[in-house]
Amino acid sequence: MALEIFDIIDFIIIGSGILSFWLLFYRMPALGSPGKKLPFDRSVKISVLVPCRNEEHNIAGILDDLSNQDIGLYEIICSDDASNDNTADIAISKGAFLVKASDKPDEWMGKSWACRKAAEASTGDILLFIDADVRLAPDAVRSLLIKMNEVRCVLSVQPYHTVIKPFEQMSLFPNLVQLAANGMGKLFRKWKIGLYGPVIMMTRSDYFAVGGHSSVKESVIEDVAFGSVLKQNSICFENYCGGSLIRFRMYPEGLVDLYHGWTKNMSSGAVKTPLIPVISVILWITSQISVCIKVFQGVAEENLGLLLVSVALYLLWVASDMAKAKHTGNFSVFSILFYPLPLTCFVIIFMVSVLRKIFRISSVWKGRKIR
Repeated sequence: MALEIFDIIDFIIIGSGILSFWLLFYRMPALGSPGKKLPFDRSVKISVLVPCRNEEHNIAGILDDLSNQDIGLYEIICSDDASNDNTADIAISKGAFLVKASDKPDEWMGKSWACRKAAEASTGDILLFIDADVRLAPDAVRSLLIKMNEVRCVLSVQPYHTVIKPFEQMSLFPNLVQLAANGMGKLFRKWKIGLYGPVIMMTRSDYFAVGGHSSVKESVIEDVAFGSVLKQNSICFENYCGGSLIRFRMYPEGLVDLYHGWTKNMSSGAVKTPLIPVISVILWITSQISVCIKVFQGVAEENLGLLLVSVALYLLWVASDMAKAKHTGNFSVFSILFYPLPLTCFVIIFMVSVLRKIFRISSVWKGRKIR
């Protein structure tokens, strides 16, 4: 009898996890190409602001993409956050206006100081913050502008994740969880907690009305915090996936870089996420883990019935992950088919980030200690 109850509980956990997963990712909005004929205000002045620190391998790419946009950009400003490589020289050679952000006060975390300095130097009507590792299709900025005119909100975009090396496949679950927890799916959109930092477009008046990045200067994940500031000031914002227009490559330097990059954000984001999305994500992850355990249990006990049902559920999870992962990045079929490996990586990253949060352990990112 106890075994029968345990099996029923297993199926409830697994089933609720599958349902939660599909609800979390139901109709994620992607930034689509608007077509050549859709109107927009050509007189608007767009200031593109690129905060950068040690980005000599990326800065030329984003500046070239900006130069190739199919609409005119009023100004491009690179804010150099005390780089010790050739970032500044490359930015100048590409025709960008360079702002020095080397005098960063101790209380300012992350890239907020560089963003603030760039915003202060700008004179455009629209501020477009873009990370140096982002890559843009020729109609990306025009698409952003038209979308902002349509929804009348601050916009942010989580770029499509370009995966090249095998270790980068370990970002599969952190990437999906980040989207789910921030209410990217239609049914969870009212619980969105903040912006996506790689691409943010907003009016100059909205930016300075809320204090700009000064209002989030002590936050490690300034994009999430900035969304909270906008909410407090009754300024709406909408988040989108990058689709075919906006992409980036996360943590290409190696597995250690990937580990540090995700752990610095994970626990802080979890603390700010509302209860309903948190429970839904927990059910989803628990379900995938439970299915893996049942497969191993079926093999260990030589229980053919249990093994067949477990394998069927495992393949259902593979199909589900594949259906949603293709919208967020070019993750390989192999990494999804053997999802226990990236799932284990995610669990380790999350547990470490929680421990860092609890015990206030600093981490190092781009040569700086982060509280």
